[in-house]
Order: sequence, then C-alpha cells, then structure tokens
Amino acid sequence: MATGTNANINTAIVTTAQSNVRFIGPHYLSVFPYYLSIPSPDDIQSLEYHLSDSNPDSESIHYWTLAIPRPYGIEDAEKFVNNCLDRTKKTGVCLQWAIRVQEERTGNNGNDLRPHDPVNSRFIPTLVGMIGVHLSSNDPKRYEIGYWLSLTHRNRGVVSSAVAKACEIVFEGLGEEEIYSQTLVGNLSSRKVLEKNAFEYLGVVESNSGDVADNDDNDNRSSTDIDATAATITTADIPITSPAKSIQHTWLFRKRK
Repeated sequence: MATGTNANINTAIVTTAQSNVRFIGPHYLSVFPYYLSIPSPDDIQSLEYHLSDSNPDSESIHYWTLAIPRPYGIEDAEKFVNNCLDRTKKTGVCLQWAIRVQEERTGNNGNDLRPHDPVNSRFIPTLVGMIGVHLSSNDPKRYEIGYWLSLTHRNRGVVSSAVAKACEIVFEGLGEEEIYSQTLVGNLSSRKVLEKNAFEYLGVVESNSGDVADNDDNDNRSSTDIDATAATITTADIPITSPAKSIQHTWLFRKRK
C-alpha cells in the first residue's frame, strides 16, 4: 500500500468536520458492538483492502453495486474520503458513515472495558462497510440510501440496523418525510434489508429510460412472483467485468416517516 497517504487529505476539512458538522457520530447500532461514524483519513487503507481485487471478498460488493470504481486502488479511497469530508464542510451535515466494529487489541490484558466505546484504548475501531444518504441524480429533492458491508460481517443484522439508524437521522434530524433506495434486480439480501425496515416496493426502474414499471397493487403479486419476474431481466450470469452489467435494472423502494 502507498505510504504518505494521509498527506493527500485536507486536514483542515477533517478538523472542521469533526467540530462543526451534524450527525458525525458515533451512532450506536442495535447490533453490539457496531456503530456508524464519519469517514476519516485512517479509513483509506481499509477501504482499499475491502474493495480491491486482491481481496476475493470484494467480488460480491462490486457485483451488487454500480457506483464503486473497479479496479479500486488507494487513489480511489483517497478521493472518496476527500469528497466525503469536503461535502460535510460545505453542507455542515454528515450523511456518509463508515460502519465500524470495535475489535479487541490482541495480546492486551487489562480491565473489563466496553468494546462499544469508540474511545476505549483497549479496542480499535475497524471499518467493515459504508452507508450513506444522498440526493438522487434523477430528482434533486429526493434522498436515497445506499450501503455495502464486508462479507464476513453479513447475516448479523448489521446492515438492517445501520439502515434503521440512517433513516432515523433523515426523518428526525433533517425533517424529511420519505427516503428512497434502489438495489440491483436480483439482490434479494438487500431487498430483505429494505423490507425489514418498512420500505415499500414501488417497481422496477428501467436502466435505459429511468422509467418505473409501477407496482400495481391490483395484480396481487407476491414477493416470489416479483422475484420470478425479475429473474428474466437480471444479468447475474454475465461476468462482473462485462459492460452489459451497466444496463442492469434496479428495484425501487420508498420509506415514509
């Protein structure tokens, strides 16, 4: 990994973000000992580790996301963190968080300290994913939520809890009345996360036109029926490096306050 990485980060932005920006965290999740907090220069190498092709676990992350560059290198991580911190400085609001877990330092014996406490010197915060809220490129008045999580930390309720916390910030902190999310057709795990958080399925967004095939309540389609229909347009059998992946359709969901 590159040395001197932190030198490329605007430290003034970091200081400003941590002192003046709303919602920087830590935001504790219902799943112990995970929490959300603002990205920092210390996350750069962790981001590269999770998202670079040298990590086989990155395959599932890239397969189900479109916005993350691939291949992913240290420069991409630096740019991402810089953009996050610059945006928080300009807006005064943090809406992009690292999903972290407190891991005990190896070989360190001592008092019975709470790993849930981010300032606990016996435990180190480890980045295991990201979650963020942003204004939609299709509708600048519409907030959308996106996320990814390391493969080894899935199936523990972490993402569901993180989505719940992000929605709480949008509704209670920003005063918004609704939030949307799009997930690639066929991503059943992400769909279950959204449905668990009371997101309503609205339909399939056509990749070329951006039009939504409305969810007609009168057709009495079950989730199984929808999944079966979606299977006819998903590109799960296309190699991830194929340009055809960029034309994949998405499911659109909405949650209201």
